[in-house]
Amino acid sequence: MKKLENKIIDKIYRFETKRTLTEILLRIAGIFCVGLMVGILGMILWLDLVEQQTFDLLQLFQEDTAIIRKHLLDVLTIFYQEIPKTEFVLILTGLLIFISLTVVSVKKIKSIRNRLSAIINFHKHL
Repeated sequence: MKKLENKIIDKIYRFETKRTLTEILLRIAGIFCVGLMVGILGMILWLDLVEQQTFDLLQLFQEDTAIIRKHLLDVLTIFYQEIPKTEFVLILTGLLIFISLTVVSVKKIKSIRNRLSAIINFHKHL
């Protein structure tokens, strides 16, 4: 009877080990892939804005604060008009996904750490 219990416990710990490692790898891969996507789209957007010479408008901010207040809405409107909307929406969506994946992963770190320590302790005693 003791051998059967040990086999069942061993199978359960093997299953939990696979599940935990898969979860960790999927979380890391998901965060990395979404971060990479946001970075690439951000670079593409940046290069588009540099090519359109949109950042030349920022020279206005070297002026007096009264001039900045007067033309800030115009500058923001021009930025809004010249930003490629599709890329911008994809970047915002990617950032929201990246932030949510990171927050959920950070919240689950404690339970994952507990599972890992239990698995390591079990395998040490074998």
